[in-house]
Amino acid sequence: MKTKDNISLPKKIFRSLASNKTSKSIVFLFLRATRKMFWKFRKFENEGQIDSFYLDFLQKNIDTNLPDQHIIEVGCSDGYTLGQFANQLPTWKFTGIDLQTQAIETALEKYKNMPNMDFICKSILDDTIEWDCDYLLSRTTLIYLNYDEIKLFFQRTLPKIKSKLLLIEVISVSDKTENLHYFAHPIKSIFEQSDFMNEFTIDIELLDYEHWISDGAAGAAVSIVRK
Repeated sequence: MKTKDNISLPKKIFRSLASNKTSKSIVFLFLRATRKMFWKFRKFENEGQIDSFYLDFLQKNIDTNLPDQHIIEVGCSDGYTLGQFANQLPTWKFTGIDLQTQAIETALEKYKNMPNMDFICKSILDDTIEWDCDYLLSRTTLIYLNYDEIKLFFQRTLPKIKSKLLLIEVISVSDKTENLHYFAHPIKSIFEQSDFMNEFTIDIELLDYEHWISDGAAGAAVSIVRK
């Protein structure tokens, strides 16, 4: 069976689950299980699959004129996004975190000659991770967490971030909870309940990306910026 077939089947099942009134716990378990399948079959060499709007979003929000910054990316995959910055900013430090062993092994091999890059194979809920950084990045990683886990993620990371938390995520955009897709979270509400509103501002820009737009859900660029 070809790679694309192994990936598309879980996607079809997920869309069916998400569009019906399926238990949230079942959907979350399915997401986590199929993420491992995705990495098992993915061809890392196909870097062109990285969404261009993610890089554009980061380039607009990261001040590359600053000296000696530290960027952490969760769900870093094979390190492609971090590599785009590391090649241009040799005095900066870059750390990638991903749960999947194959992704981290690929990143370590790919960037073994880049002394300013490091990669860690851990869950982003691991309480041993040191989150001290200037910028924290994530691209569609929080969809694998539930509401309480995202709140915990904010509580652990925001106190350690000097500048910005930059996210590309699928978020809920409707008050009609019966129509919400279970992978879409109310990011703004979770942030507001994390007790950091006096220290950070939040800005959300919905993306014009048809594959992420549905009843109650949409792709969004989320900037949480220290005041």
